[in-house]
Amino acid sequence: MSFDDAHDRTITNRYPNEYLNSLNLFGLPPFKLDLKVGCPIMLLRNIAPKAGLCNGTQLMITRRQFPIRLAYAMTINKSQGQSINFVGIDLRTPVFSHGQLYVALTRCRSNDRTSILLSNDASRSTTNIVYPEVLL
Repeated sequence: MSFDDAHDRTITNRYPNEYLNSLNLFGLPPFKLDLKVGCPIMLLRNIAPKAGLCNGTQLMITRRQFPIRLAYAMTINKSQGQSINFVGIDLRTPVFSHGQLYVALTRCRSNDRTSILLSNDASRSTTNIVYPEVLL
């Protein structure tokens, strides 16, 4: 290591590439993402809104790569406005905002393709939060 390298504090000289590539930070796609053709994915950024490539758009893997995450699960907010063939809803924790339960229950194209997971308590129910003042 030369004297200049010892005083150069740029990120490339502080950490080896192997270490930086191994980091898996929340909110960022991993350095290397191995996906098979046909795998369902969801865009995480608006790439080309006029072409329909917006945050939350569901796609299938072909040969091009975008900033993506696997889309085997999504939040209720991300599902708004979409029609989905099969829906599983995890209600072990109550829905926390006005209208979210309605959105979750109405995303599936058919009621018999909707599965709901409730907590193990005896009530077998969840809380639907509604603010009456919003409905006026």
